[in-house]
Amino acid sequence: MEPPAYSAAVFLDLAVKMEALAEEERARAADSAEAASLKEKMKEKGLVDVSPMAALIRRRRMALSMTQDILAAAVGSGLASVRKWESGKIQPGSKWLKKLAHALGGTPEQYGDPRLALDALRICAT
Repeated sequence: MEPPAYSAAVFLDLAVKMEALAEEERARAADSAEAASLKEKMKEKGLVDVSPMAALIRRRRMALSMTQDILAAAVGSGLASVRKWESGKIQPGSKWLKKLAHALGGTPEQYGDPRLALDALRICAT
């Protein structure tokens, strides 16, 4: 019995898909390396071990020209909590993420989006 014959189009389609997957993997690796470098720059600025979520909260607050005091009042938390969220010392729970998303825009799920978080790290590190 002979193996099935595949057309060149099938092999080409497979090669294109494999290249796309390889490109996605290279992009993830580059993003990871860039995030590590940006976190190092932020540490030099005294911003502890900043998580991507912390950087995103800080970026959105700054984009809205809000002080940490104003954000704390907007979400009903203490100033110390906002400082800890932005420094990466603690991460806000789901209750606070909903309030932050309402105050800063977006949805709670966006704060876990790695692409948005990397953009935030880029801005905060500069």
